[in-house]
Amino acid sequence: MIKLDANELPWDWPAGLKADLFNEAASLEFNRYDDCLVPQLKEALARREGVSPDQVTLGNGSDELILNFLLAFGLGRRVVFPAPTFVMYSECARVLGLSVTKVPLLYDFQMNARGMLDHLAQGSGVCFICNPNNPTGNLFDAASIKTVMDAAYASCIDEAYYEFSGVTLKNEVLQRDNAIVVRTFSKAYAIAALRVGYAIGSKSAIEKMERVRLPYNMSAFSTLAALRVLSHAEHVTQAVSVILKERDKVVRGLARLGLSPRASSTNFVLFRSPGERTYDYLKENGVLVRCYPGEPMLDGYLRVSVGSPEENDRFLHLLEGGVLG
Repeated sequence: MIKLDANELPWDWPAGLKADLFNEAASLEFNRYDDCLVPQLKEALARREGVSPDQVTLGNGSDELILNFLLAFGLGRRVVFPAPTFVMYSECARVLGLSVTKVPLLYDFQMNARGMLDHLAQGSGVCFICNPNNPTGNLFDAASIKTVMDAAYASCIDEAYYEFSGVTLKNEVLQRDNAIVVRTFSKAYAIAALRVGYAIGSKSAIEKMERVRLPYNMSAFSTLAALRVLSHAEHVTQAVSVILKERDKVVRGLARLGLSPRASSTNFVLFRSPGERTYDYLKENGVLVRCYPGEPMLDGYLRVSVGSPEENDRFLHLLEGGVLG
C-alpha cells in the first residue's frame, strides 16, 4: 500500500544517520529511569528558537502536550476551536470530561473569529487553533487569531506544519502568560514512530505546563533521536524542499483533473472527490488517502498527503484512470 493518509514524511532516515543513532543508543542504560537527555534537547531547541530552556517543554508527541495544556489551563472551562480541525483537541477534552464547542469554519475555510469570540466571552474558555489547519491546509488570518487569543482564558497554537508553512505566531505567544505554541517531530523530522513534541511559551506558561507533566514522560531513545536529527538540519531542509515541489505538482495534477484542490501551506492537499467511491477505488488499487464521513463541511472532500515523486505519480495516474477513464 502507498500510505498517503497520515501526513507523514514518505522517507525514513538515511541508513547512515540511522546506524549512527543505533550505535550511540548502545550506551543508554535501558534498565534505568533516565531523562538526562531532556535538558540537552530543551537547550538545543531553545538555541534554535531564540528562547531560554525554561521556555520549552517536551511531550510524548504533541498529543501529550495538548492534554497537558488542558490540565494546566482548561480544567473546569469550555474548550473552543474551529471545526473541522485536528481531532485530538476534542478527544483530549472528552477524556477530561470538559465541554467542547466547535465553531464551524467560514465558507472559504477561514476561521470564524466572531463565532469564536461569542464562546470565549469574559475569558470563560480555552481555545485551540491549528495554523495551518488540518485538514483544510490553509493558514488563518493572523489578526483574527490574535483577537481570539485576547478573548480566551488561554490559547494553544498548534504549528505541527510549521516547517512547510514557514509561518509562526511564536513571538505573539511569548508576550503572553496564557499561551503556548505546540510543534512536533512527527512530520518534517520523520520520527512519527518515536513520538516527540515540544511547546514554546513564556516562562510562566511553561512553568504551568511543567507542573502537570508526568515524570520521565520522554523515552531516552526518542529524545536521543530528536537531538540527532536537529544536528542534521540539512537532511530536514532537503526533505521539506522536495515535499514543497511535489505538493505543487499534486495541486497542478488535481486541478488538471478538475478536482478543485485547496491551496495548502502543509504537506497535504484537500481536494474534491469526483464520486462517493473514489476513496474505495484508490484503496482497492493500493493507495490510502483520508476521508471524513460524518463531517458535513468536508462532504465530497478527500485529503492526500504529499508522498515521494513516485507515490504522487501513482496517485495521480490512478485518479486520471478513475475520473477520465
